[in-house]
Amino acid sequence: DYASTVRVGPRNTIFISGQTYGSLSGSDRSVNLDGLLQKRGPRGGLAWRQQFAIMPELSSIVGLAVDIRGNAYVSGSISSGGRSKAFARRYGSGGSSKWTRQILSGRGFAAATNDQGNLYVVGMTKGALFPRAGHQGNVGDAFVAKFRR
Repeated sequence: DYASTVRVGPRNTIFISGQTYGSLSGSDRSVNLDGLLQKRGPRGGLAWRQQFAIMPELSSIVGLAVDIRGNAYVSGSISSGGRSKAFARRYGSGGSSKWTRQILSGRGFAAATNDQGNLYVVGMTKGALFPRAGHQGNVGDAFVAKFRR
């Protein structure tokens, strides 16, 4: 298990993302690597935690953003059979999953929000973003995805 990103939210709450091989909240997930998100209070006490798991795939959370309402947004990748798919997921301030969006084949690296509650995710894909002459499909292309509130 490890933590990879930390953000401070409203009222000095702390959000931590990372990965775990463990089993949280009664789930039976001791083999695959899963994404992990925790919210802690200003004094460090655990408010809630969520494990991002899609059987039998490996899930990795890399990007983390928190908006002014205390909603948490994570980005990363889900890998299976040697292929990765970038994703973004929104959690409400109470820890419930609100939505998950698959972005592209590839990986999501970072997430940010603006004052209007829009989410921006950046990452890399080896798929063709736009048809163009000479694209081989085996080199990485950067992407920016925007999700409206």
